[in-house]
Amino acid sequence: MLIHEGDMVVCYFKDKGAKLIRVRENGEMNTKHGKLSYSRMIGRPYGATITTSIGHPVYLLRPTAEDLAMGVRRISNINYPKDISRILYRIGIRPGARVVEIGAGSGAMAISLAYAVGTEGCVYTYDIREDMLKCTGKNLRRVGLADRVTLKLRDKKEPLSETQVDAVLMDIPTPWEELDASWEALCCAGIWPARCRHTISWANWRFACRKNHLCLWRPWKSCAGRFVRKGGGPGQSLK
Repeated sequence: MLIHEGDMVVCYFKDKGAKLIRVRENGEMNTKHGKLSYSRMIGRPYGATITTSIGHPVYLLRPTAEDLAMGVRRISNINYPKDISRILYRIGIRPGARVVEIGAGSGAMAISLAYAVGTEGCVYTYDIREDMLKCTGKNLRRVGLADRVTLKLRDKKEPLSETQVDAVLMDIPTPWEELDASWEALCCAGIWPARCRHTISWANWRFACRKNHLCLWRPWKSCAGRFVRKGGGPGQSLK
């Protein structure tokens, strides 16, 4: 696969330093190993080797989902690969899935979800802060995944526009405040993970679930797993 202008490339240096860049015709990067011209990458295959202005070798690698997520420009804390991979594995996000994310942050999770749902799926990301959405949008455009994610400004507890989604992922300080809105958006047996970052948050989340007759399914330290309503209806308990 050849590298074209606008593609993302991981520039890997011999001393194990790496840098994620977007290839531009007139772009260049100054490093401790000399100047690296982006135009020399165009037309070369991923895996090729070029040299800097002083002859230092640089390996041109295709970025993975981890590279894209960790390369975001941040204005907030982000989820790291060990948590992101576990979340995606536990909730079973697959190509073609429709997922709602409440709490955009800097976009690392949105990028990971967009990568997982593929070209046929869609991610709807909500946040109460416009600057967070702008940051997430810029990071998505930078890695070429903006067409898979819809960004929306929303206040707490407001209804969600989507229905019959496969999962509603919440990474906010008070996920229990979004129970009603999230429940209306989920499909039958949909998955409902919430990131609880401390003991008090986890206790409040468990209390809210029990108060609303929801049962916890596969809870773990950093995320709660699937939730289904007890007794009949679209979210009937799973045996």
